[in-house]
Amino acid sequence: MTSQINSNKTPEYFKLDEFPFEIIINVLKRLDIHDLISIICTNTNLKNFGEHDFVWKKISKKFDCLKKTADQPIKQQIKDYIEDLKIKVNKIQGHLLAPKDLEDILSEKLTIERGVLLNQFATSWSRFIVFRELSIAIDDNNILNHLNNAKTSDEISILAKQFSSWFEKNQNQLNQVTMLDLSNKQITIIPPEIRQLTNLHTLEFKQNQITAIPIGICQLTNLITLDLDDNQITTIPDKILLWNVLCENVERIKVSNNPIRDIVKSCG
Repeated sequence: MTSQINSNKTPEYFKLDEFPFEIIINVLKRLDIHDLISIICTNTNLKNFGEHDFVWKKISKKFDCLKKTADQPIKQQIKDYIEDLKIKVNKIQGHLLAPKDLEDILSEKLTIERGVLLNQFATSWSRFIVFRELSIAIDDNNILNHLNNAKTSDEISILAKQFSSWFEKNQNQLNQVTMLDLSNKQITIIPPEIRQLTNLHTLEFKQNQITAIPIGICQLTNLITLDLDDNQITTIPDKILLWNVLCENVERIKVSNNPIRDIVKSCG
């Protein structure tokens, strides 16, 4: 006897909040930030699941934004980080060399992938600007023309990736640079290549969006003045303070108008 299939049978649905804890968490942590927040706001049964650290920890790894000493839930740390990131990129938008497509990128729906791209662009922008200023310092007009002609965020990111190889190639000329003014460029990080400019006497990063001082700065043994006024620095590595005391050349490290909260022990 052949069994008859009833095509009119109503499909059976299951509510997500009726599944075991592990399944719910695995489903939620695969969502984009926007969709995850929407579920938290509209479904009271899933609210506690959606705010669980297990869900947000995977997202946090994409941004590398967790603070080991923070008491806040991971969700709040990510939210604060992204809001800060949007502010930084908005400020970059006002720069003369800002890419034309940045406004469109900022207006799009915030997905995890979009947030990661914004994070990568903020880093690329810093490297791009330092790249440009150093090319001016050593009169490398060929690369300067390429940098000045960058019109999109992708072009800026591609050029930023070339910075390390260009730096290595021009190391001898760059070693002659004694003064570098990178003030008011909306830089968010200090690229590690800076520590190789060992003949620098003056290094100015004031009025930017820098949040951390890399301990590699201590390798600048001829540095006299380091100006980091008007940034977003929250902590100072103890090695930086010790270097300021022990290095005879350093006359002043300026860190006025920064939200400094703590002195932290340096790794290594």
